Amino acid sequence: MIIAKNIHKYYGDLEVLKGVDLHIKQGEIVAIVGPSGAGKTTLLQILGTLDKPSTKGLNSIIKSKLELNRQDVLNLNDRGLSKFRNEHIGFIFQFHQLLPEFTALENVCIPAFIANRPKKEVEIEAKKILDFLGLSHRVDHKPNELSGGEQQRVAVARALINNPKVIFADEPSGNLDTASAKNLHELFFSLRDEFNQTFVIVTHNTELANMADRKLEMLDGVIIADESLAVHENNEHLEQEFEQDLITKKKPKVNTKSIFKIIGGIAALVAGIIGVIFGSKLSLITGIPLCILGAYNLFSGFTNLKR
Repeated sequence: MIIAKNIHKYYGDLEVLKGVDLHIKQGEIVAIVGPSGAGKTTLLQILGTLDKPSTKGLNSIIKSKLELNRQDVLNLNDRGLSKFRNEHIGFIFQFHQLLPEFTALENVCIPAFIANRPKKEVEIEAKKILDFLGLSHRVDHKPNELSGGEQQRVAVARALINNPKVIFADEPSGNLDTASAKNLHELFFSLRDEFNQTFVIVTHNTELANMADRKLEMLDGVIIADESLAVHENNEHLEQEFEQDLITKKKPKVNTKSIFKIIGGIAALVAGIIGVIFGSKLSLITGIPLCILGAYNLFSGFTNLKR
């Protein structure tokens, strides 16, 4: 889905990104964390085609690679890049960036109108998304008539209107209260499950970062840790199952039916032997079958007991 190789970024003599390599799969939710100044937002802007990596270092030419949805975006001209961005990428920012003079519905429709999609089709789609986000009763309200959480959900709807393959979010819950932030975080996962979209999220929110499939930690312009949280949870689940299996195996299972067969077999065998050795001719006739029956029950009982 996203392949980035040798991404550098210079501002004058200051190197903000120092050769970042990254591979993100379709449908993944990836959180990028790290202290302020680590290069998180710069990396997000380059991945989202809002900025370009540097092609010249202090003393050398830099060759970078950036593919989104199998498209080499570094070789697109400005017009082609704008078109690709509009059709394949969605953005969510810390501040919703809604246009104050337009309603929620109109704000959501803007990217689709830029893509020259039919107005009626776009408005129907926008209302469906707003309804999915719990905002069907707010479509005609302007941003100043919405709460902070509602404004951010409108921004999410705007990011979704062109059905992008990937959504980049820069501190999406940084300007929200705790409850609204939690709802927004859960919404990202609902959207991924519903539409299989990829999310790349820069955040200082530990809870959101730990909910992601992967957590990338940045420091001084490089990725210093790549933690696959979904795999860890899987491993924990498998370990718990393994431990449970061991506990189960350690517990001996008592086969009551087999035990009764063994006891009955012993009794029949003893009675048969006594009848054969000490009994009359009639006892001999009944004793032999009892011996056979007893031996059979003993064999059968012990065999089943071992299972």
